[in-house]
Amino acid sequence: MPTSIIAHRYAQAFIKMAQAKGIIDEVAADLNSLTLIYNTNKKLVEFLTYPERSPMEKSRVLENIIKGKVEPLTLRFLELLINKNRIEYLPEITENYGILKDFLIGVVRAKVRTTFPLNEITQSKLREKLNILTGKTVILNIEIDRLLLGGLAVQIGDTVFDGSVKQQLNSLHEHLLSLVRLGI
Repeated sequence: MPTSIIAHRYAQAFIKMAQAKGIIDEVAADLNSLTLIYNTNKKLVEFLTYPERSPMEKSRVLENIIKGKVEPLTLRFLELLINKNRIEYLPEITENYGILKDFLIGVVRAKVRTTFPLNEITQSKLREKLNILTGKTVILNIEIDRLLLGGLAVQIGDTVFDGSVKQQLNSLHEHLLSLVRLGI
């Protein structure tokens, strides 16, 4: 899921506040719990996003539900999202916050697409090479993609390392077309 600029900016600001208070992990746990509730409670989402309800009313209801169960900073942040009509970004903000938190502790996530399941030895070797390449601890998220034809593609943030057979065939195809265009 592509993250929006808005969600990323809110996550950046929020992690800075949490970092200043020394509660990065606590806030991450709060966000994960709240996002789970947000994603599974349709009536709450409808209430929080209903334009005819005042932000004060929404904040009061939310406070009654979660006060004392989350960090006060988290509660204030949610009130800000409600006041700015940004509560629908909560799942994306949570995702971005997790990525930023991982980055702060030297962890990055790599999305690995492959046509076949990778055994533990192959995963370990891949992780080791990516650790060296990034200078961080890499967590692999592996998904099977039968459209690759063979090989694998790795995405870390915005960087993609595509060693798939499909990509190699596409590159060969483009090269041959350029030769044809040049008359060679």
